Amino acid sequence: MLCTHQESPYAELQAGQAVQNVWLTATARGLAASMISEVIEVPDTRDELRHLLGGTLHPQALLQIGYGGPTVPAPRRAIDDLILE
Repeated sequence: MLCTHQESPYAELQAGQAVQNVWLTATARGLAASMISEVIEVPDTRDELRHLLGGTLHPQALLQIGYGGPTVPAPRRAIDDLILE
């Protein structure tokens, strides 16, 4: 779980950057990561989670990290479909 000490757009930006760093580090070490966003997105559960953390931290993201099985890469569009002249 990633938390901030404040609730603000800047704190959310910093949390997003931290999630990016954690996710890239996990991937570089052969781990899989996925977001568990429902806990953070629902106001009632977010408030309850904040209370369980002592009331001073603001939960921003929850990641599940571990060893996962191989996955199929997401399909990509051809470059010609994306470039307009």
